[in-house]
Amino acid sequence: MKFSSSRMSAIILGLIVTMGCGLLSPAASVAAPVPALVPATTISDSFTKQTFDLINAERAKVGAPPFVWNQKIADVSQDWANHLGVATMDPNFDFATIHRADAGGNEIPAGATWYRENIGFNFSPAQLVDWWMNSPGHKAAMLDPRGTDAGIGYVVPSSGPYAGWHLMVSNMAAYSTTLIPSSPTSATAPTGSSYAGHVQNIGWQSSVSNGETAGTVGQGLRLEALRFPTSGQTVRAHVQNIGWQNYSTGATTIGTTGLGLRMEAIQIKSTIAGEAIRCQAHVQNIGWMPEVGDGEVCGTTGQGLRLEAVRFRVVGQ
Repeated sequence: MKFSSSRMSAIILGLIVTMGCGLLSPAASVAAPVPALVPATTISDSFTKQTFDLINAERAKVGAPPFVWNQKIADVSQDWANHLGVATMDPNFDFATIHRADAGGNEIPAGATWYRENIGFNFSPAQLVDWWMNSPGHKAAMLDPRGTDAGIGYVVPSSGPYAGWHLMVSNMAAYSTTLIPSSPTSATAPTGSSYAGHVQNIGWQSSVSNGETAGTVGQGLRLEALRFPTSGQTVRAHVQNIGWQNYSTGATTIGTTGLGLRMEAIQIKSTIAGEAIRCQAHVQNIGWMPEVGDGEVCGTTGQGLRLEAVRFRVVGQ
């Protein structure tokens, strides 16, 4: 079976390619040092999991079901990433040959009704996914609601023109036999359904609802405090020069106002049985981090980075 996806594009800060229509001849073998391979990428690999979670977070925003991790697809991705780690060390490497002739379509498990492949060169999970999101072809493939299964493979060359970069292959497919996890349902209780941010140079913003953004993005302003006007959560903040504050339960405010101190991280847990609160942080120099679960650290500590925005979602456990 032949499959197709969108065409290759090159971006100055992040080189990203996706399979185009038609057949491409395979890249010639080159003599080059072996890069630092990831011999068996699995979902337990931190870099892989962060990338996979970010992809599914973007799918959730458009109402697409989450990808299910498919190790057999990931093995196909890893095999090609290993090849690219060597081939791209050749200064004459032709990026028109960056995909296999079938982009792996004949290597993945049989029975796929849809198939796409994205390839990205960058340094962090957020940068890889951001570049894919800013390329129409890659974005369309990544967010296509028909997709059910996905796998990821990557290498980090230790020498050559892409030394230190993560060369990532993401293969996606649709199988009628895949059982998609049920989408979390939003709680009707007031837990985390309303919150407001106190922002540098702005002060208190208007309250926003479950899943919406409190704070600012792209303005370089620190988030200094958060106010929760309803009960249903216990929460604390990690604040510049203070560290972790004590947990506060119920309707409360965390962080500080009037002191010019940045919040750096948050921990929030639901106090309502059967519910959990998920948090996603937008952090200085990082951008949107992967969404974390009930009680996990949302943001960073020990890095001196300001929290700029957050989102909270109430989900069923």
